[in-house]
Amino acid sequence: MAVLQIKRFWQEAAVEFDIQSMLSKPPVINGLVEILLNSADPLVLKAAIFLLSELGSRDKGVIHTLTRADSGVERIVALFKKGLLEAIVLIYLLRPSTMNLLEMDMVESLLTVIKKKEDDMLKMCLKPKTTAVLLLGQIFASSEDSIISSIANAIISTKAIENMIDSLQAEQTERIAAVGILLKCMLEDGKCRNTVAEKAELAPVLDSFLSASDGERFEIVQFLYEIVKLNRRTFNEQILHIIKDGGAFSTTHIFLNYLQVTLPDQSPVVAGLLLQLDLLAEPRKMSIYREEAIESLISSLRNSEFPAAQIAAAETIVSLQGRFTVSGKSLTRSFLLKQAGLGKPYQNLMRMEQPGKLSGEVEENLEEERAAEEWERRMAFALVSYDFGLLFEALAEGLRSRRTELRSACFVSATWLVHMLGILPDTGIRSAARVCFLKLLIEIFTSSEDIENKVLSLLALNSFIKDPEGLHDLTSSMKDIKKDLRELRKSSSLAFEILKVLSAGHDSSTAELWTHNELVQVDCSENGEVLAIAFYNDKIFSGHSDGTIKVLHQTRFIFLRHKYTESRS
Repeated sequence: MAVLQIKRFWQEAAVEFDIQSMLSKPPVINGLVEILLNSADPLVLKAAIFLLSELGSRDKGVIHTLTRADSGVERIVALFKKGLLEAIVLIYLLRPSTMNLLEMDMVESLLTVIKKKEDDMLKMCLKPKTTAVLLLGQIFASSEDSIISSIANAIISTKAIENMIDSLQAEQTERIAAVGILLKCMLEDGKCRNTVAEKAELAPVLDSFLSASDGERFEIVQFLYEIVKLNRRTFNEQILHIIKDGGAFSTTHIFLNYLQVTLPDQSPVVAGLLLQLDLLAEPRKMSIYREEAIESLISSLRNSEFPAAQIAAAETIVSLQGRFTVSGKSLTRSFLLKQAGLGKPYQNLMRMEQPGKLSGEVEENLEEERAAEEWERRMAFALVSYDFGLLFEALAEGLRSRRTELRSACFVSATWLVHMLGILPDTGIRSAARVCFLKLLIEIFTSSEDIENKVLSLLALNSFIKDPEGLHDLTSSMKDIKKDLRELRKSSSLAFEILKVLSAGHDSSTAELWTHNELVQVDCSENGEVLAIAFYNDKIFSGHSDGTIKVLHQTRFIFLRHKYTESRS
């Protein structure tokens, strides 16, 4: 047929302008559309799509003629969804709106194109995969969250995410679109970030930053910020080194300049990434990158005109502790609870997101834990030592906020940093923290009904209790604190230890620790001294010096509220 001959001629010869102009006339275009509407021959249909795409890419008038053709666009979409994948190039050239794209219901076909090998498709003015990624990026950029969530899950479930990662090495427009799509996928299902981190080439992404638009630049920073929320600290630091050293220009310098002009609600993420890059090496006495990043976080925390910026800053500080689940959720809160002897929240979270067994698991876990502790120490020192604890003041203001989300994030951040003061070298900052937090922490501990919040506040208070001045400042609230400690000691080993410390040296300490009501006395003289007592299954077991073990039922004897289990031979 004629259309096949024209296609072959087009592919084999250098097309002159006169021939292109002749083929671009409306009668010829309408004739090609008629072929699309009436032919059933796959080769003829593919040839017509090829010619319309080539002509449309060179002459906007062709696109105008196509959009006016009755049922032409619908037929092109129908052919695409039936498997004529090259039609996606022509659809892209028609510049459909996002609403039209959603109405066309083409996501499944777009993913098919993205997964298809380029060698299996026609060589055209644009690569079919490129146009598919660009159209998918358009949908992601301007659709509702529910639609984005659905498409992101489809990309992950169909294993198209690795094909999307390959687009990071494509031309600028496709690369930027792929960054946005992969970012949404990581936010939807955090477990896929491990695949992205392992397979992504980040140097091209970094090189795209300077030529990208403002919105695209923030997406690039978000993308990099999310990639380093991995459950392995050593791998996180490898990725951070790639980000720092992988671009053609100084990444830290570029991000510093960007931080100074970015929007208020975006600056915490930029600052958080910049600070991590700077702290890859042991903190120096002076670092413009570190100072600008921490100052930005403090300013954002205090910026009450932008609540979103305040929350973003507080959540960024929480994440800087550096421990994450396999899906990228911060472990800071549950890890602190574990440190305070309340390990169930941590265990439950890890059980839900347990990664697969690692080779050499014991050795690698020890290495990972050492790396995590070193990172935590380095980050905490940088944050608390800035301007003699200026961050404490901002976090204390956040703790008084009426916004639950901000108050909660500031509470976790404050708990972490105050707890770290007991681990870091004493540089006199503890007194500044005590001024900012002591009363607030006592109030949370004595008034909160949430046991986890009580335990977290207690962990922070423990750092002050170790300090004579801090212990002295607790005097006025000692009675209430001890009361809550007695109620909490069964849930938290830390509560029991602190109660012993606070009761030391007081005449009433024994009575406070072993408070009970005596209802009846039992004569044990015939069996000698009582050496051990245990309570189990509503029965009391007593061991005596003559070797006798007695069992008493609870109906006859009410035992101490605290179960004494110490034994000796």
